[in-house]
Amino acid sequence: MARSVVVLLAVAGLAACATSTSENAGCARPGLLVSIREAVPGDSLEVQGESFLSECGDTIANGRAAESKGMTRPIRLFLVQGETRIDVGEAQADIETGAFATTVTLPPGAVPGPATLETSVKDSGAAEIDILAR
Repeated sequence: MARSVVVLLAVAGLAACATSTSENAGCARPGLLVSIREAVPGDSLEVQGESFLSECGDTIANGRAAESKGMTRPIRLFLVQGETRIDVGEAQADIETGAFATTVTLPPGAVPGPATLETSVKDSGAAEIDILAR
């Protein structure tokens, strides 16, 4: 029986999107933070993400602040070990906040050693995890 392991995806120092007139302002980009460091193949991982936005409300147009919007397309999750990239599931970001929560299972073919959890979203970073032998 697989044990349950929690993996949290979050942005360190995550700031809310702010209304700004600066051209250099920006919403926090999605990033990955792992609350656990070790798991074995077959473990279920609870994955949470924040700031997966398709539109960032950090600009002002016609005197009104734009609204942030979560991604409307599914976010794919991958386990990456060296050149091997395994699709382990998907998540759907909340349309208002860009947050998501889902559960994925480490594939039985995952080999002991370092790995990362990544998403299909460009520049969302990676969460490091160590795969242990059963």
